[in-house]
Amino acid sequence: EGPEEDPEEDPEEDPEEDPEDDQADYATDGGDGRPGSG
Repeated sequence: EGPEEDPEEDPEEDPEEDPEDDQADYATDGGDGRPGSG
């Protein structure tokens, strides 16, 4: 029961929860590590 199972626990890790806030996160990191991140 980690953040992967509970995206609500870690919205920053989930681009689907906040694409606007994560857009700059994974855009600069080069990948959130999740499918659909880019």
